[in-house]
Amino acid sequence: MIFNSVYVEEAGVNRLIVFSDRNNLIHSLANSKGKTTLLRLMLYSIGYSVPNTKHIKFENCKVESKITLDNGDVLLLCRESRELIELKRSNSVTSYVLPSEEVALHKIIFKTLSIRHNSFFSILCCILH
Repeated sequence: MIFNSVYVEEAGVNRLIVFSDRNNLIHSLANSKGKTTLLRLMLYSIGYSVPNTKHIKFENCKVESKITLDNGDVLLLCRESRELIELKRSNSVTSYVLPSEEVALHKIIFKTLSIRHNSFFSILCCILH
């Protein structure tokens, strides 16, 4: 899976981050520039429950991620609340209630038959804390 872009809207401020087709490095020489927040927003945008940051409450954000799966399918994931996420692909839109349908959503995103719930997320949480 590749993130193509992430759109974030919060408190009237919006930002579109478009990633390169190749490698992307999230980097800053200083602290408090948004590196961890961006990673958390990316995880939040694909259905994970993530802790808020000091200044941003994710349930108050609208987040849209455009991703390309390994097989070339392009998905748009739209999330405006902690409880609901929309998956748009081709000509269809499917809504998933979170967290109860998180595993079903991740089976589509990660193209797996079974997912160890929280294994991927646990590793990332260790990195982000």
